Amino acid sequence: LLSNLSTYKFQVKKDITVTAKFVNLNATVTVTGGGLINSTTENTATLRTGENVTVFADENQNRVFKFFVINDDAENPVTSNPYTFVLKEDTAIFTAYEKICFIGVTNGHVVGDTDKFPVGSSCTVAPDDGELSGYEFVYWYRYGEDTEEIILSRDSEYTFTVTDSVSIYAKQALTYELTVVGGYIKDTDNATTGKYIEGDYVTVVAVVPENKALGSWKIGGISVATTKEYTLRIDSADVEITADYVDLTKLATLVNNANQAFNWYNPNGIKAGAAEFMRFKNDGGSGINVFTEGVDYVMYYIYEAPTADKADYVGQFKMYSGGVIGDYLVSADDLRRIVYDGGATNACVQDHSGTNIVDNFFPFIQYTITENFSPTQDYYFAVQLVAKSDSMYISGDISQIGTVAFNTEKNKVKG
Repeated sequence: LLSNLSTYKFQVKKDITVTAKFVNLNATVTVTGGGLINSTTENTATLRTGENVTVFADENQNRVFKFFVINDDAENPVTSNPYTFVLKEDTAIFTAYEKICFIGVTNGHVVGDTDKFPVGSSCTVAPDDGELSGYEFVYWYRYGEDTEEIILSRDSEYTFTVTDSVSIYAKQALTYELTVVGGYIKDTDNATTGKYIEGDYVTVVAVVPENKALGSWKIGGISVATTKEYTLRIDSADVEITADYVDLTKLATLVNNANQAFNWYNPNGIKAGAAEFMRFKNDGGSGINVFTEGVDYVMYYIYEAPTADKADYVGQFKMYSGGVIGDYLVSADDLRRIVYDGGATNACVQDHSGTNIVDNFFPFIQYTITENFSPTQDYYFAVQLVAKSDSMYISGDISQIGTVAFNTEKNKVKG
């Protein structure tokens, strides 16, 4: 280097070659995302290096400044606005903003001193006093795409997380109070009272006490429904609805003597016989229907001895009667099923050739006992009437264990 002056004077003493080296004294500043340079309306400019440059975020009513990113250095954002720096090289600046949302409220107001909120912030609105006598706040709503009312909250003060600009409305109308006794109003925090307008449909849910069943829902002492959930229409009057509960009725404990819960027509082989289930008989020998009111199914318990403890069963399966499917047995896990003949008073798995017994019933019993099954083991049965859920009944006790044995080796079809 001889000199950094543009004019260089020297004395020549010998041949010499002098080279002038030029450098770029300008650099470009570019602002993307919204911003201005040096109080101009420009977002790009070519300026002299070494000069101070100031960039300004272009804020407006829909956004506020968050930070600048300089030359893609996202790990070191600049949060100053405006931002001044010495220009040394081409510089790219990205401006990040936070969206501002407007909350418009009709018949109410935003709690606080602003109606502008960044996305993700919390906003609370409250209703204004009703202008018409007798009118009260009912709920907050907004309009859907088809101008239908979409209810947001029935709380007087409604707090929500802001995701976008929105207009919400406080519904004010003549209201009528619903009071629920023995239950609560659905889709609330288990509220037992609420204010509604004429024409509203409200669903109430019964809270059934232990060892009780819902007798009916009553309004003014008159039964209006017997289901756990009931939807009523609000008319132009306050209304009280009461869940009336009754004591549960215990289903009978079945008598299971020698030939009832399980029986072989031909104990020495079933070529011309059937395995017969639950042919509970009266004194005259005819079948008795145990699928009475409140009975969902009969549960069969399988034991390895007639003297076993009732809790020590080695398998279970269920018997159903009637319905769309018909009469069938199903494993406790509901994965294995076989159809039986005879209906509720004469339930039996029957096939005079014996194939239904061997091909279906034997594997079914083996499946219910799982890996502990033995073809030479004698198995015995007890039964229990199981009550329908949400009915006025509870299940009966497990019967005594029967004395007729099931043994796949002994009971094979004989030729």
